[in-house]
Amino acid sequence: MKKIVLTANDDRGLDGAMSMHFGHCTHFVVVHVDAANRVAATEVHPNPFAARHEPGQIPQYIGSLGADVVVAGGMGSKAIAWFRQFGIEVATGARVRAWPKPWTPSSPVPLPVRRNATTRTEP
Repeated sequence: MKKIVLTANDDRGLDGAMSMHFGHCTHFVVVHVDAANRVAATEVHPNPFAARHEPGQIPQYIGSLGADVVVAGGMGSKAIAWFRQFGIEVATGARVRAWPKPWTPSSPVPLPVRRNATTRTEP
């Protein structure tokens, strides 16, 4: 099972809105993707560093969630380097403001997740 972490503007999981600003997103959505590239489960975690963070804190936190990949609208080169140091793949340039609806646990993985479930897309 692969864990893909998405940046979010709210606590609604895949029913919510994606955050375009990695460092100041309010929540992270952890998407568990099974071998068939289907969403097996999701978790929503508040970003404990949304208001203020030091370099490396967010990548370390996302690593503690067991992430294999992080998907964000944008991210600085230092953050990307931290993620790589922790063995987490980075996919930037995601421009989805809301996930496709309706979503159920047996639905196909949303496109930004699907693109990163089996391929490496970091710069």
